[in-house]
Amino acid sequence: KHGIKWLITSSRRTAPSAYQIFDKILPRNVIQDDCWVHKNDRRPVMNAYLGGGEVIYVTEDSCSMLHESIACNKAVVSVRPKKGSIDATLLTFLQSAEAKGWIMRCPADNMISEVKDISLHEENIFNSTGELIMKKIDHNMGIQTESKRSQSFQESNPVSNSWSGFASR
Repeated sequence: KHGIKWLITSSRRTAPSAYQIFDKILPRNVIQDDCWVHKNDRRPVMNAYLGGGEVIYVTEDSCSMLHESIACNKAVVSVRPKKGSIDATLLTFLQSAEAKGWIMRCPADNMISEVKDISLHEENIFNSTGELIMKKIDHNMGIQTESKRSQSFQESNPVSNSWSGFASR
C-alpha cells in the first residue's frame, strides 16, 4: 500500500539466525534486495543501500554502522538487541545521539512485533511503533528545511562529508 521496500545487509558478525528472523517476518515482495554474508554474498552493497534508503535501521551493537548511518544525514533508528550488553562509552554516545536528534532508539522486541504486524497486515504499516518513529523523525528532521537540516547536521557532525552507508525503506 505504501510502497515501502527493504534493503537488508548483514556483516560478518551477524548470526545466521538473523536471516531466519527476517525470512519469517518479511515476505519477499517487500524486500527490494538483501545481502547476507553468511550465505557467501560478498557484494559491496552497503554504500548503495545507505544512499537508496530514506530511513536507516541499524542495531546498536555496531558503533561503526551507527556512525556511518548517522553520517548519511538520513533518519536513523537504532535497534536495541534484547540480549547482550552495551558498554558505558557506547551507551553515552547513543544517549547523546538521541538527545541531538541524530537517532531514535527502539527496543528490538518492539520492532519485531511491529514488523510481524506489517508483514501480516500491510495496510497497518504505520501502527503504533511506526507512527512513533515517523512522528519523531518528522519532529527531529522534517520541520527544518533540507538546507538547514544539512547545515545543522554538518556543524554537529564534521565527518558527514566523508562517509556513506547502509539503509532500508
